[in-house]
Amino acid sequence: MHTMVREMEAAAHIAGILQIVNASSLDALENAYSAISTAHASALILFSSPMFYINYRRLVELGAKYRLPTM
Repeated sequence: MHTMVREMEAAAHIAGILQIVNASSLDALENAYSAISTAHASALILFSSPMFYINYRRLVELGAKYRLPTM
């Protein structure tokens, strides 16, 4: 996954369109969504993670709360 992050960062740096926010726990998700929303992001892309898969309902709730399309 680290290679994928590095490649995405490099491509996004050229276009100036990427902000990476880490959320390594369920409690950190609310803060991550808030930070992304505050930065006026248009959408959120999540990397595959068992934590996200198990807590998909929370991701849907946060996406709706912050009006942030999440993929």
